[in-house]
Amino acid sequence: MNIDVVTNAAVMAARREIAALEIAMLQAQAVLRGDVRGSLDETRERLWAGIMFLKRKILPELEFEDVFGTGNFVILRSSVSFTIPASTLRVQVVAGGSGGSSSGGTPGNGGNSSFGTHLSATGGTTGAAGTGSGGTTNTSGGAPSGRFGGARGTYLGLLGAAMILALNITENRDPMVHYGFGGNGYLSAGGGYGGGYSSKIISGLPVGQSIAATIGAGGAGGVNPQYSNQVGGLGMPGIIVVEW
Repeated sequence: MNIDVVTNAAVMAARREIAALEIAMLQAQAVLRGDVRGSLDETRERLWAGIMFLKRKILPELEFEDVFGTGNFVILRSSVSFTIPASTLRVQVVAGGSGGSSSGGTPGNGGNSSFGTHLSATGGTTGAAGTGSGGTTNTSGGAPSGRFGGARGTYLGLLGAAMILALNITENRDPMVHYGFGGNGYLSAGGGYGGGYSSKIISGLPVGQSIAATIGAGGAGGVNPQYSNQVGGLGMPGIIVVEW
């Protein structure tokens, strides 16, 4: 099971203790200057900014527009039976990218990702980008640019094509950063297509029950039938982020 629980119990407990100390200190200062309300607002803003910094530090390209709910979130990098932690969740789903080509070799398609029956995204294929469905926001991945694979879809829409030159010219992909990207092609062979994206706020969920969270794998790179050492780059696997 591959789950990155960023705000686990120990971290949250420590954060609450620090916050309590900060609030006590600022309240004491506020009494001296007669501004209790201002000190609480200031502390809240600082804590929220800290949560946003943590999210962007771990996944610098993830589509976090704000702090949702209480600021808790979990990152799923492999399929799992996920225990629902709250009745309202914000979920982002990214599918896997297809593999890059090699001369005469056929790359594999990216796998589909889904969160129960609520929302899903299809993986990039050898001829088309994946797309999202079921969410409030559903976008497609990017097309390859020559031998460089296309980027994943995002909440901003078809950002994949615009991101290729900035992020995609690399021989060795990093699944922690390039999740959902298509693989690069071998030499002059074509790159793969990016996986789709979907996001949604889901309400009325039964706390404590399980839901199937499926992560699409990246597609295999095409293998040259004459030279087996000439292999296209792997497509990057998908990811699911749950916030509450």
